[in-house]
Amino acid sequence: MTALFFKRSLTFSIPLLLINLALQYHEAGTLTGYEVAVSLVIFLLAGVLFEAMDSWRKRRIAKSRFAFIAETAVWTVIAIGLFVFFYRMS
Repeated sequence: MTALFFKRSLTFSIPLLLINLALQYHEAGTLTGYEVAVSLVIFLLAGVLFEAMDSWRKRRIAKSRFAFIAETAVWTVIAIGLFVFFYRMS
């Protein structure tokens, strides 16, 4: 695996980890070292897994026009779902 692969996986993992830790601290009022370590490992592994899946998808699937349309549809559904979720939360 190249350094660029790890850089791309860390680009999303670290900010999401920090947001998660901030939310945990806001909700519970405390954070233990164990919680931070477990969260760090989980987010780093998830970042590497998602980057590996993305690179596999780009090599195998994303060559066709249908794949582009399907991916656009999936991201549209995700965006609408997030909008509805946060709209209902307020």
